[in-house]
Amino acid sequence: MHEMGIIIHLAETLDQTAEEEGLTNIGKVTLQVGEVSGIMTDYFEDCWNFFKRKHPVLQDSALVIETIPAVTYCSSCKKTYE
Repeated sequence: MHEMGIIIHLAETLDQTAEEEGLTNIGKVTLQVGEVSGIMTDYFEDCWNFFKRKHPVLQDSALVIETIPAVTYCSSCKKTYE
C-alpha cells in the first residue's frame, strides 16, 4: 500500500513548507494523480484523513484528487490516443 507512504511524505513536506512560510492552517491540498499510476484513491483519502489529524496545520484541510488521463503515443502511425 504505497498510498500511505505518499501521504506521510506529503504531510511532512507540507508541515515543513507551512513552517517556512509562517502558515498555521492549510485549507485545501490538490493532487494530480495519473490514471495509470496505480494509486487507489479510496485508500489515499483514508490515509489522508488519518494522518491529517496528526499534523495540526492540516487538521481542517480538504484533499482534492484530480485524475490525469492516460495518453498513449504510437510511434508507427504517429498518433496519440487518450
